[in-house]
Amino acid sequence: MTTSLLPRRTPVASRSLGIDPERSIGNGFTLVEVVVAIGIFSFCIVALIGLLQVALTSVRESQVDSSLASVIGNLSANLKTIDATELSRVDGTSQYFDLAGMPLVATNGVSTYFRAKWSEVDTATMDSLFDLPGGVNLRTWVVAIEYPAPQYSKSLRFLVGRRAW
Repeated sequence: MTTSLLPRRTPVASRSLGIDPERSIGNGFTLVEVVVAIGIFSFCIVALIGLLQVALTSVRESQVDSSLASVIGNLSANLKTIDATELSRVDGTSQYFDLAGMPLVATNGVSTYFRAKWSEVDTATMDSLFDLPGGVNLRTWVVAIEYPAPQYSKSLRFLVGRRAW
């Protein structure tokens, strides 16, 4: 005679617990249903992670664009403060900026992100390109803003001009 260690489910005990013994069979999810639900959930999570990567890239590019605008504004303000007799000192110089586009006094390497290099354009070249009338004393530079430090793999180039009276 074998005895079971588990209590036997009697109709009386099942009714007292609120369980109907005839209906308790087949009330759960099948393995196929669970696997399909996990697959759908996994697909949604992978899609959300992909969207997150796109959003982070967009935010990073937007931050660099706004920083570039700040750098250009700082360079323009710097050029306006230089006396016309000292404009030649700008040629061949480099200025450094942090990620927020604020100028740095010295390049310490840690917070440097942008480097702006000035190179003057020959006045004869400018006169021929833009058909300037004689007597116009226009000093023009090509400003190359290179980023990110230290490899400076990307650059933005633009012309900056100022009349030297």
